[in-house]
Amino acid sequence: MIIGMVRYAIPNSFMNSNNSRSLLQLYEDPYFSDRFNIFRNITLPSFAGQTSQDFVLCVYHTNLIPDDKKVLFDNLAKQYPFLRNVYTAGKMDIPDDLKEQQMLTFRIDNDDGMALDFIEKLQQIKEIVGNKTSNFAISIPHMRKIARIDNFLYQTLETDFISNSMGLAYLGNDGRTVMNLGNHTKVAYSTPMLMVAGNGGLQVINGYNVANGFKKVYQNQSDMAILNQKDMQNLLVKDGYAKIDLSCLPIIDKSR
Repeated sequence: MIIGMVRYAIPNSFMNSNNSRSLLQLYEDPYFSDRFNIFRNITLPSFAGQTSQDFVLCVYHTNLIPDDKKVLFDNLAKQYPFLRNVYTAGKMDIPDDLKEQQMLTFRIDNDDGMALDFIEKLQQIKEIVGNKTSNFAISIPHMRKIARIDNFLYQTLETDFISNSMGLAYLGNDGRTVMNLGNHTKVAYSTPMLMVAGNGGLQVINGYNVANGFKKVYQNQSDMAILNQKDMQNLLVKDGYAKIDLSCLPIIDKSR
């Protein structure tokens, strides 16, 4: 079984920065509604359409989650059989019934997506390795970034990032998960890594957190394409991503 891990709203290092939100502020609008819409319309469809469905997506929430928000996620779990909500005081432990001697875990943020053959690629690697001792990371460096810049205009860029967080995986017999590897940007320097060809993550630039500020992500203006909604959707499908509702994306604040 392949296990995905989504840190939806539990304490993390970003909360130490001056620009971060407190844990319970994550459930306030408009932040919560915008983020939830992206998760529901971008992240989940990218997994619902996977060519291999042999996986579980564990979504971790604080056990302090407001009741009305908990209902929303519980309803999503009814809609998507692969989704497992985990309510925790802070630790991102694998549920006992999913633990195995050899585990293949991957991470994904709650506002990003993956190409539709992602799970299939991981499954092929797992089958090749078999039961051999294996403690290494797996990355698909090639990724696409997308931002909504106007009502019907989207900015996009293809790039390569060895240790991007989208689909970064770990196959191990040592009891660790991908979330135990530390800062994803440094994993390639501390852990043996297998890099896989093809399209990997779809990073949604929404301007809501430190990693997704417009100016930080988009510095080379000449490399960016600006497309209307239909052309953007067609490009994503051509690249092997799900057909998604791009209108759910908030229009980005370019001043950030």
